[in-house]
Amino acid sequence: MNDCDLFSLRKSCLKMKSCTEFILILLGLFIKASSAENSTQVYYIEVHIEAGAYKNFTDFIDNLILDVNSSATVQNFSITTECNSLITGNVNCSCNSGYSWSEEVCQNFSQCCNQNECMFNDPNPRAMCLSNNKVLVNGSFTLADVPYTSSLAESGSQDYNAFVEKYTGKLQQVYSTLGWFDSLKITRLRQGSIIADFVMTVTAPFTSAELENTTKQLQKNNNASFNLIVTVSLENGQTAYQAFEGIFCDEKLEGHDVSCQFQNRLNQTKLFSLYVPIINDDSTICKSELDWPDAKANFNATKLCNPTAVGLQMRYCMANGTWGDLISFCVNQAISKLLNVAMNLQRGLGIVEKQANGIFVRLKLSTDDKSFETFANVNASVGVLESMRDASNIQNSKWNDTAFPDILKSLSNLLNGSLNDSWRPVGNEGNYTLALKYLRAVDGIINQTKFATATNQFQQENVQVKIYNKSDPSTQKTFSSEFGVSVSITETVSNVSVQTAFKNLGSKLPNTLDGKETVPSEIILLVKADKKTKISAEYNQQRLPNHEMYCVYLNEDNSTWSEGGCKWGGVSKPKLCTCDHLSAFTILMAKHPIELKYMEELTYTGLGFSIVSLTLCLVIEFLVWNAVVKTNIAHFRHTVLVNITVCLLIAHCSFLAAPVPSASPPYWCLPLTVMKHFCFLAAFFWMLCLSLGLLHQVIFVFVHLRKKVYLGLCLFLGYICPLVIVIVTFITYDNGRPGSYYSGETCWLIYEAALKGSIHAFLFPVFIIVFVNMFTMVVVISRILKPNLSEGSSHDEKEVARSIVKTIVLLTPTLGITWILGLFVLMLDLTTTPYAQIVNYAFTFFNSFQGFFILLTGCFGEKKVRDALQKRFGRQQSMNYKSESSSRITSATKTK
Repeated sequence: MNDCDLFSLRKSCLKMKSCTEFILILLGLFIKASSAENSTQVYYIEVHIEAGAYKNFTDFIDNLILDVNSSATVQNFSITTECNSLITGNVNCSCNSGYSWSEEVCQNFSQCCNQNECMFNDPNPRAMCLSNNKVLVNGSFTLADVPYTSSLAESGSQDYNAFVEKYTGKLQQVYSTLGWFDSLKITRLRQGSIIADFVMTVTAPFTSAELENTTKQLQKNNNASFNLIVTVSLENGQTAYQAFEGIFCDEKLEGHDVSCQFQNRLNQTKLFSLYVPIINDDSTICKSELDWPDAKANFNATKLCNPTAVGLQMRYCMANGTWGDLISFCVNQAISKLLNVAMNLQRGLGIVEKQANGIFVRLKLSTDDKSFETFANVNASVGVLESMRDASNIQNSKWNDTAFPDILKSLSNLLNGSLNDSWRPVGNEGNYTLALKYLRAVDGIINQTKFATATNQFQQENVQVKIYNKSDPSTQKTFSSEFGVSVSITETVSNVSVQTAFKNLGSKLPNTLDGKETVPSEIILLVKADKKTKISAEYNQQRLPNHEMYCVYLNEDNSTWSEGGCKWGGVSKPKLCTCDHLSAFTILMAKHPIELKYMEELTYTGLGFSIVSLTLCLVIEFLVWNAVVKTNIAHFRHTVLVNITVCLLIAHCSFLAAPVPSASPPYWCLPLTVMKHFCFLAAFFWMLCLSLGLLHQVIFVFVHLRKKVYLGLCLFLGYICPLVIVIVTFITYDNGRPGSYYSGETCWLIYEAALKGSIHAFLFPVFIIVFVNMFTMVVVISRILKPNLSEGSSHDEKEVARSIVKTIVLLTPTLGITWILGLFVLMLDLTTTPYAQIVNYAFTFFNSFQGFFILLTGCFGEKKVRDALQKRFGRQQSMNYKSESSSRITSATKTK
């Protein structure tokens, strides 16, 4: 046969000038057999015949229809598709084993791609299945004698199109002699004389000799050199080789190295090595489990995925002979096929504008599948998005927004909460690569979508898109998302901007900023515009007290968050971010609160001084008690002072008993918390007793307090009231449960938020007492300012000023006035610099050194105490002096 026509209903017609032997694929040929009164069985078949056996194709077809099995020259016969004609006029078709729907079917009937059976409106001969075994040839050819011009670099230029059309025809004319040739497309021209890259697809395997002969013919005819890479796509997506090697069993080996060298017809070689562990009698192994065989300890067992998926799965056999977790790289076949289609489109096989809708419909259906929840499937789906983005850029072609609902549904499906654990490889929780690829792919997808003016908003469960068009009065500058972010375009010269909000994406992206750990917002905002735009965004992100917030964008250069060009609204507007450029944005919160330097050192130093001072204060009171306590007023004052000192001393010692709560015995924390809670409260209530006594003395000058009444009141206020508060608080907060009543990290009460947390059972009484004590101090100062009748006009202002200062200095420590700074500590956030830092350091200094100040003002500040100490130690010194003098006189007498 000199001339022959190859019929293919997937392509119009393919002419071949000569062929000595060929494989004829009759894609449109079908056999009808009556199976029911109102039903017709249709078989789409694939036939391999020997050329020259028939005078013409009509003769062959007639013989084949009469009796397929009667022809001895039919080398291979297989049914690819079975269809049933229904009474409704529709046709129900299904693919046989080893076959799947053709790409043309997937494009025109997207609902078919993810299922084996499909319903068609009429018996369409193109509604058929093709072999899952495909051959992809990536190649390039170099024309040494053809000069390269700059116009060839511009895709779509007249010279570029002319070159592509000319050499595509030349290559197709020769390569189409390969059996079941499908397509060939030149994808790029490069300089080097001229280097042209191309992609060819053949939908059935062929021999390397055929490819070599056709390529040699092209090299000779065009004075060109070719470079080809052949990839075989099998039904399960992999090419497997099997080899056997003998090992001497008398040598007890732990393993054996095996090497395989692959060599092609051009004598090019590739070496692969494999270490095979050997299981000996005394080897530790993981016993076979389900379909996993025995495996040696400290090695991975690997096997192919099940028939419905493509890839490998792995389990590690641990040292103790137990199986580790399953690590799967299995991709659903539907996703795998779709990824191959998208990658082929990226290589130039097909037109983006025509195929995009079908691909995005298939992606939506695939991501809806319940068996989708694996890292491999998510990774492959993001790969589809990347390939579509790149293919669109290469072809400089966009798709209409009619495809965007399917795109958005796929993007939203990928962010479903059920997939949270599928965004990172098993055992690599710090890997954020896939999420970054997803965000970049979405960025490109949005850029390549032609949005209609009438459409201004799309929304799915996890993704929301708003289009702002300056020329359309119906669109607003402000974009309020249900996800908890609102965007305002504050300054713009853009005509169109696209604002996209993502939910459940923040935790999948990097959570550090300049090496600092942060708590990411789950909301990511992506803003694209045709010109420069300044935006402000308000996030519904809860901020913890004293935690810094960072308004950041995704830096494409190093794939990290950066603050450049973005500004946080501060404490007054903690949810606001403003940026003067476009990108992907979010707001981050520091993982830990702001830490002030040397605060711990200052605290422990002050407490150390206070403990020593309070102990010394008790010793002094013991020594001078009889000398200074001679009136009721003095008795009241020193009784209160001793109780304040004792309570503070126990509270400070309890604080230092667990400097590092995590390193202390766990049963210590609760009693220490209760002790500190009670003792600090008791100290303040005794300060209140001192304040009330002083207030009574100033206001009711001629009314004296009765000793029993006052001391009874002091005992009630000083110990009964704190005890009641502690007991009620303990019961209220789950009977002292950790995390409710106290924190195991600090061994102290818990502050959750304003008016929330057990710490308020301490703060409220303390601040009430402090305000009462401040009132007492004001009354005392006003009394000093008011002159006595005896003083008359001789009232010395300097003396008054000195008295006021002295009163403030002496009363502030013992009345706990410095604790008023604690109110400002709660009110001022540490992000409010420098005021918050000043107040915090002042509060820590004055209150950690409170015991030391009480020693100075409460003991040494009272003249009677100083006189008593001087008299006591002076008399002792005088007695020692007299004793020493008597000894000297006696000694002198004896000497004489």
